[in-house]
Amino acid sequence: MPVIRELLARLPDLRLLVATALFALTFYIFWLIAKQPGLTANQGFMLLAQAIVISGVIVVVNYLFGSSKGAADANARADKALEKIQPTDKGGQP
Repeated sequence: MPVIRELLARLPDLRLLVATALFALTFYIFWLIAKQPGLTANQGFMLLAQAIVISGVIVVVNYLFGSSKGAADANARADKALEKIQPTDKGGQP
């Protein structure tokens, strides 16, 4: 378990990557609509486009609220509290 925790701690914050990817995908959808206006008649495409745009907005707003300094401090305090509660490995002793 500690090895996995160390590996996860080394990963970058992926929220920004997801927000950037959804922004790029939204821009691509708008570009497709500008190049081929006939796509607006396709209900399946419009449903997918709306889902991507709306989820992108939700992800960006969630990232902005979740990445504030206050949230980071609260997460750090919660992690310290969990470390105190979780039992440690006693070398195989019950």
